[in-house]
This record gives sequence, structure tokens and C-alpha cells, in this order.
Amino acid sequence: MPEISVILSTARDDYSIIGCPDLHVLAPTLMSLEYQKFKDFELIIVDALYPKRKEWIETFDFSYPIKYVPPHPNHSFWIKHKRWNVAGMLNTALLYAEGELVVRIDDASEFDDDFLLKMWEGYQSGF
Repeated sequence: MPEISVILSTARDDYSIIGCPDLHVLAPTLMSLEYQKFKDFELIIVDALYPKRKEWIETFDFSYPIKYVPPHPNHSFWIKHKRWNVAGMLNTALLYAEGELVVRIDDASEFDDDFLLKMWEGYQSGF
């Protein structure tokens, strides 16, 4: 069982980052998790565009486990109306989380290599 469950809820369409036409919007986030000093974590992605992006994510061979899940069926009303219900997506991800600590992140983000280590140390110190 991992120590940390990292939760990423996303609804962004696939597009490249401005100024970096060959870079997918989720690539910096996924790659910065790859380089974390703290290795005992899982990533749970709840994607409003599931399964559209599933094949793209599966082309990578990350060192950490990824659970790629659709939003809960009860959220389909919101998705049909282009309202992504991020709180509902977070609740869905919590159903899959196995870590002692849950860390929520956003897409199109990059993290220092000690990001999760600092989170874990803060948690262990009672913060």
C-alpha cells in the first residue's frame, strides 16, 4: 500500500502548452511526479474526458502506479452540460485512494523533486 495517494482531477481538452507545441498539457505534471525523491505514492487520475485520453497515458512507462478512472456515473448530468464537478471528481478519487496521506494536485502543474517528500515530512511531524 502506498504512503501517499496523489489525486488529479481533470477536464482539460488535449492541447499543447503555449510556446511548447510538442508538449501535452498533462506531460509536465506526470513527468515531475516521475522525478520525485519520495517514491512511495500512487497517482489517481479522475478524467471527465475518460476514456479519450486513456491510450495517451498508457503510452508512458512511469515508475509509479496510475489509477485512471472515469468520473462517477452520477456526475454525467454535469459533464453533459460542460460543468466538470471537480468536488465530485475528488470524491470519486477518494474511493480509489489507498495511501495514508492524500495530496490533491492540479493539471498543467510542475513540482520540485522534493514536493511529495515535504508533504510526507510535514504530515509525519503532525502538521
